[in-house]
Amino acid sequence: MLTREFDRPASQELEHFENSRPFNAPNFADVIVVGGGLAGLTAAWRMEGFDVTLLEQGRNVGGAARFERHGELRFPTAGACLQSPAPDGRIAELLRDLGLWGLWRSAADDLLVLFKTGELIGNLGVVSRAFLSHPASLLNPKVYRLTGSLVAAALSGQAYVAAEKRLGDPIFAHLNAYLARMAPGQGRHPSIPWNPADGWTRAEMEQFDSVTLGQLLSDARLQDTLPPDLRPPKSLDNLIRDAIVTTLQVESLTLDDVSGYVGLHFLIGYLYGELVAFPGGNGFVSERLRERLEMRDGFRCVNGAKVTSVLSRGADRYRVTFEREGQQHVVETRAVVWAASKHAALDAICDLPSAQQAAMAEIEYGDYVVANVVLKQPVWADRFGAYVIGGNENRVAPWGWCRIGGCISANWLDPTRSHPRGVLTLLKPVSRRDNQGRLAKAAFRDLQETARAEVSDILACAGVSPQAVEDIRLWLWPKGLVSPRPGQMKSDVFRRASAPWGRIVFANQDTYGVGNFESAVGAGLDAAEHLKVSLHATSAPRAEEFTAI
Repeated sequence: MLTREFDRPASQELEHFENSRPFNAPNFADVIVVGGGLAGLTAAWRMEGFDVTLLEQGRNVGGAARFERHGELRFPTAGACLQSPAPDGRIAELLRDLGLWGLWRSAADDLLVLFKTGELIGNLGVVSRAFLSHPASLLNPKVYRLTGSLVAAALSGQAYVAAEKRLGDPIFAHLNAYLARMAPGQGRHPSIPWNPADGWTRAEMEQFDSVTLGQLLSDARLQDTLPPDLRPPKSLDNLIRDAIVTTLQVESLTLDDVSGYVGLHFLIGYLYGELVAFPGGNGFVSERLRERLEMRDGFRCVNGAKVTSVLSRGADRYRVTFEREGQQHVVETRAVVWAASKHAALDAICDLPSAQQAAMAEIEYGDYVVANVVLKQPVWADRFGAYVIGGNENRVAPWGWCRIGGCISANWLDPTRSHPRGVLTLLKPVSRRDNQGRLAKAAFRDLQETARAEVSDILACAGVSPQAVEDIRLWLWPKGLVSPRPGQMKSDVFRRASAPWGRIVFANQDTYGVGNFESAVGAGLDAAEHLKVSLHATSAPRAEEFTAI
């Protein structure tokens, strides 16, 4: 294959910058935004009317919300979807502001589930009982086609059997009925950050956050102590449990280390709820933000800028030092939006309160690999992608700690043209706490060959020869997703870690404790609104007043 090394999002190879104009370091800005992911870009967008400089360490903005191109085909290098936006919500407001409302595609009818053949055969009793309890489902001819596909796969040794996600509704009926009671707008949604207006009392949130999702779903004695309308089904079959495991795994979480409250939030949004996506994934939104910001007077983006210190210089005045191409630069500012991860803030922001530093240090993150498989032909161009449900048999495999949890078809994401080739994006999270850090020791060739074996099984399920693979590019996202642990919502770890410090405010997915599109955008909006109130309360000094201090 052509690619022989990792693609690293934070690369410092500045010769590839699109903007080749001579660099002139700014010396003053009303607001410095550190980090050009979705949170930072959203905060900068909402700071209209102020002089804003965004400092981004990588070659390009977007963070985990970014896409690359194979010819004219966009493909995501990380974040690829979001929950269907509520028409009157904050996400909807941003998308309308950017002219993106309604431009997404819904994955509701186009999402597949790839069942491990042996796993599905081992649960035929469960499947049969589920369909017999819903007789109307037996009139669907797709049920019988799936049966035929399963028999053929078993006889041929095919690893996976593909089924439409909605085809499994009878199997997941009890779980879906439970999750439906807590969907947004139903009056009992486990929102993050916790909001009593969404129907959960503080005591209920703390009770569910004190236990793991695994305990919540399997401990009958615990379930008897829960409010009657929040009790899960008494028992869940292995097939359902494996689907839950896969949903969490894609977010670098497991049943045994995520709280019941946070776990329910994810299941409602990503297993029960409707997912939507833009061409190229979430990078489509960050790209539009970048384009609109570059048209705005008073905005500047500096790529390749590694912030080394943020120092207070008196009442609401700050000095930000950053390195770029081996040179050190200093910029003075009235306010700072720290939109990078909290673990990076510990090394850069001087004089943070010790209690806030301790809260930041308590936050844990999950490593991630995204494998972009370049193909000689489109695959599943009519499908968003698939969850891969394979049980626990790969846990002891050499690379089982970083196995595929899902795949996304770039051709479905980007349907505006007829593309002669295709890209399948494999999501390979590191979900167990004791496996974090192993990517630092991973050999590229070994990980690439593992991805090749995984995608070969997927292609066989789609009726495509493994010879269709042209290349596999691997993106490393060390500490790419925040991994909330039981008790952290209850003890307000994320609120304490993200508390404003003077006019330093924090915005990232780790601000709320959930790693998804909604959290990043919400944190950026909150940071901007907080600073706008603070900055409007005082008159703006001239730049020379800063440099004279």
